[in-house]
Amino acid sequence: MRIPLQAGGGGRPALRRAALDLNADYAAMRVKVSREFCLRCGSCEAVCPEVFIVKADGVHLRRARVPAACRGACRVAADLCPVDAISLAP
Repeated sequence: MRIPLQAGGGGRPALRRAALDLNADYAAMRVKVSREFCLRCGSCEAVCPEVFIVKADGVHLRRARVPAACRGACRVAADLCPVDAISLAP
């Protein structure tokens, strides 16, 4: 079986590039909360209590790296934040 090469040379198989693209969703996701903008409304904690916890002085993170099982919930929490205080990074 012949594996096609990427355009532009380089000699790397296109199959490997496709596998890396598929694995991008499984890469470590990190979450940050801007305490400056946080209203402490609790919507993030309601959606993903495994990662977010609301305290008197703002939202704290139970963990900065998001477990694979919580990534969808963290995306929803970031979308629900009324002031966009939650940011996600791969």
